Amino acid sequence: MRITVLVGSPRKNGNTETLADALIEGARAAGAEVTKYTLRGRKIAPCVNCDYCQTHDRCAVADDMADVYELLQKTDALVFATPVYFYNMSAQLKAVLDRNLSYGDLDMVLVRLTCEGIKDGAAKKIVYEIVDRQESKESLTAMMRTTAFPAAIIAQMAASGEITARGCYPQEKVVNPSLFIPKLKKRGINLVIQES
Repeated sequence: MRITVLVGSPRKNGNTETLADALIEGARAAGAEVTKYTLRGRKIAPCVNCDYCQTHDRCAVADDMADVYELLQKTDALVFATPVYFYNMSAQLKAVLDRNLSYGDLDMVLVRLTCEGIKDGAAKKIVYEIVDRQESKESLTAMMRTTAFPAAIIAQMAASGEITARGCYPQEKVVNPSLFIPKLKKRGINLVIQES
């Protein structure tokens, strides 16, 4: 198995890179061929949303991302190692993901979130899953749908008074899921919720 580890931390030998190195050591010990690619110091510009990749087999922006594309073509498994900044991945890794919007093929978005904890004194586990696919070259990509649709829904909810909080809040603090999820499903994005 060929594994590529993209290290998205801007800090050399920090916690993220240390954990990535431990994973690499274990994967190699198990017989995997592993390539570590550190994004720190690379020249990878953000996506400019020109849609060039929709009609060509490469990106219009010429930079170090060409190395990443080459690695991805030879990869069986991809590992993202990143610190968490403002509830998200590092800017270095985000630029790489944005530049892989679809790269000549129809794209797909897979999301699985597992929440475990105690509710009313009993163990509770909830799993949320989304699988969204781009339907055709002419349609919105799955990445566009799963990022723009929730943002548009929240903006509409705020404008209609369904969200009353003002200021900057995490979505989970101000958006009522029982109102949000049906609006998401109405736009064709199916969120499956499993509780146990």
